[in-house]
Amino acid sequence: MQLRISQVPTLITKKRFRKKALLSEPLSPEIQLLFRTAHPGAEPANDSHIRELLHQSLDWDFVLRSARAHATLPLLHWHLQRQEWTAVPATHRDSLRDDFRRNAVLNLVRTRELLSLLKKFQARGIPVLPFKGPTLAAYAYGDLSLRQFNDLDLLLRPEDLSTGKELLLAEGYRSGLNLPAARQSDYLRALGQVPFYHQRDASLVELHSRVMPHHFFFPLDLEELWSRAELLSLQGEVVRVLSAEDLLLVLSAHGAKHRFASLGWVSDLAALIRSRPTLDVERALDRARELRSERVLLLGLRLGYGLLNESPPTFVERRMRADPVSGILAVQVWRGLTHGSPLSEPQGAMFQIRLREHFTDGLVYSLSLALQPIVADWKFLSLPSAVSLLYFGLRPLRLAFKYGVPLLSRFLPR
Repeated sequence: MQLRISQVPTLITKKRFRKKALLSEPLSPEIQLLFRTAHPGAEPANDSHIRELLHQSLDWDFVLRSARAHATLPLLHWHLQRQEWTAVPATHRDSLRDDFRRNAVLNLVRTRELLSLLKKFQARGIPVLPFKGPTLAAYAYGDLSLRQFNDLDLLLRPEDLSTGKELLLAEGYRSGLNLPAARQSDYLRALGQVPFYHQRDASLVELHSRVMPHHFFFPLDLEELWSRAELLSLQGEVVRVLSAEDLLLVLSAHGAKHRFASLGWVSDLAALIRSRPTLDVERALDRARELRSERVLLLGLRLGYGLLNESPPTFVERRMRADPVSGILAVQVWRGLTHGSPLSEPQGAMFQIRLREHFTDGLVYSLSLALQPIVADWKFLSLPSAVSLLYFGLRPLRLAFKYGVPLLSRFLPR
């Protein structure tokens, strides 16, 4: 089957394809292979297409490089080893095997660190919900080795953050925020997270007081998340994790925040949908509507079912038809992945505005984007706490200088 960009979601396009008509040119065999092996499971039709592709002349350097960049290398290895493994050139086969084993070992190390930290938090009486990282690998993929992840994400109640920071510092971690103390408080208020790096190996742990940054407006109630949490067996230990429905919401929001710039985030959604046949998608959609974020979830569902090459349930299709904008955004995501280049900041801002189905939410996001200071503003100019409100005036001026001057220069006579 010769796949075309107009037919399926795609990953990245080689330079020789970029100048051609995107909606008519067939995908290169390398792109088809990357797309097929991003599928988080074994399907006869998909397996057959992979075998056909392995008999073609492939640029294996490109395949491996792209799979690493999009965090789908473990899935690539898993699929190819199940198919005609010897069809992969020996040098690339060795490289792929080494990368897979290295990732598997690192995942085990990170999982042990997670379990150790959870025990220490428990001893201090601090409830923690880990999400993404190793718990997502075990929950959605059923195998720690099939997912690439770099950090551990821990969700804490806001009142427990201070104790959580003390605990990490005592365990050899150091704050990743190179900011004055006052600005660190501003960072936590705006983003709801604090990064910590271990002095031993620079491994990253992020403490979260919210699932998403304040400006993204995705107000999942923490107490409700805890009340709906499930139990997961992880390396012989029982861990509390987000329910399947809440995880679906969180993965959709996380991917949307980053405009799904990585195919691995789509694979995560597809893996969750595929591995949890009892997933109550209708309930998740109703909850998303209550959060005024139904389009966020519809975008995630379009991408997840699209990667699986499956039709969603009828009630999901009805909700999708009622919101064509989520379809437009899904096409934009696939095209962005196809080109292998992220959206510019202005394009990304427009993507986020369109992601909100309520005009007032889009307006609030726009004002937040224009006025809310971020790390770049704090680093651009260091102000004492007494006059920190000046940052709200500095940010629009800095944005105007950054984007307005280059734009005006295009129209000024030379």
